Amino acid sequence: MNVGDRIKRLRDRKGLTQQELADKTGYKSKVAISKIESGQRDIPRHKLERVAEVLGTTVEYLETGKNINELGEFGLNRKYLESADPDLIPYLDELSNPNSKKRILFDKVKDLEPSDVESLLRVIRMFEEGK
Repeated sequence: MNVGDRIKRLRDRKGLTQQELADKTGYKSKVAISKIESGQRDIPRHKLERVAEVLGTTVEYLETGKNINELGEFGLNRKYLESADPDLIPYLDELSNPNSKKRILFDKVKDLEPSDVESLLRVIRMFEEGK
C-alpha cells in the first residue's frame, strides 16, 4: 500500500468524495486527488500535512502506513463515534485505557473499521447494561 492508497482508504472511510477532499486541502479539482490516489502525481509535504489533518491521521501514517500512536486508528474511530453514537465514547475510552482489563480486547481490534468498532462497543454496552 502506498501514500495514494492510504489517502483513498481514509477518504472513503470518512465518506468524502475526491472533490470534497480537494476543496478541504486546497486543490482545485478532484482530478488532482485522483492522480495522487492512483500514484500518478506526487504530493508536496505541505499538502500532505493538510491531507493528514483533514483525514484525521498523521503524515507518518500516510507515508509509511505506521502509526506513531500505539492505539492504531483510535483517533479515526473516535471521530467516527462522535458523529455516529457519542454515547459510545466512554466505552472506547475505557477500552483504550492501558490500565483497563478490557485493554487486551482493544489490542486485538484496534485496526477494525470504525463501523465495526461501533458494533463492538454496542455489544460491550449491552453486556454492561445487562441486556
